[in-house]
Amino acid sequence: MSRWAVTGASGFIGRRLLADLNGRGIEVQALVRGGRQLGHAIAIPGDVRDEMSLRELVRGCEVVVHLAAFVHHGTMTEEDAEECRSVNVDGTARLVRAIADEGSKPFLVFISSANVYPPGVPADEETPPQPSTLYGETKWRAEGLVLDAIRRGEIEGTVLRPAMVFGEGAPGNLARLIAMVRRRVVLDVNGGSQKKTIVPVANVISAIHAVVSNREASSGRIYNVGGAVLSMRELTELIARAAGVHPLHVPVPGGLARRVARVADRVLRPSVSFERLALTYMTDAIILDDRIRRLPEFTCADVPAEIARTVLASGRRASG
Repeated sequence: MSRWAVTGASGFIGRRLLADLNGRGIEVQALVRGGRQLGHAIAIPGDVRDEMSLRELVRGCEVVVHLAAFVHHGTMTEEDAEECRSVNVDGTARLVRAIADEGSKPFLVFISSANVYPPGVPADEETPPQPSTLYGETKWRAEGLVLDAIRRGEIEGTVLRPAMVFGEGAPGNLARLIAMVRRRVVLDVNGGSQKKTIVPVANVISAIHAVVSNREASSGRIYNVGGAVLSMRELTELIARAAGVHPLHVPVPGGLARRVARVADRVLRPSVSFERLALTYMTDAIILDDRIRRLPEFTCADVPAEIARTVLASGRRASG
């Protein structure tokens, strides 16, 4: 039986990956913190900064998927920043060493992020990274550690850079946007013309299997993972249709977006901040993914259908 190791297995993508691997009959060793149980996975207690736990995690494995990361969405304190660097950079360095020393020579799939690219620029894999956040910066530094080890012949592996991942139970910006649409008010910044690449979680799972199936050709390479490029107006209309609501579209010039959003927050007191959404959606974030689509094993999920499924699931959670 094939055996894989997974870090970050209790996260959103990790849970979906474990279910997928279980369905394929693949044995999984998962790094876990705090005694968590993860279904059929073999739990390896520890942390990505714990070298002994990492060595136990990768022992005898054919593939290692590195999902664990420190992601912080609010104001970051210096303590948060140190934790971010420690987990995302130092943890990856320790994992690379553990893989390099493991006799089974597992293939590493490092899940990075499209946050390494400069904001507002359509980006393919040749676009020079220019992260605007500490999270993006640490992901880029961790990529460098992985790719350097591959170039030195110490390990084999691939870097995946997903755009905004969504699906049932996913945290993040799409969940906030769904909440805003359900309140029947949509702030149309510049007519909702900004474009975003959004990625069904199934695409990330498919990309992982595609690079593993083509490990000789994919080792040392970077692959963006996308899904569909939608304008904000198209995205909110898909959400509204699935939710069965007809929100009021409030046109907002780009220069006034943050100010108007602050007023809306004070008046409506939403559970999801309009100001935070306005800042997120004021610019384009287009990720080009032709490279991964050329791998024959990669399949792209039906994005509108996945959006509808995500919206309906969020409604069930809200009513439950």
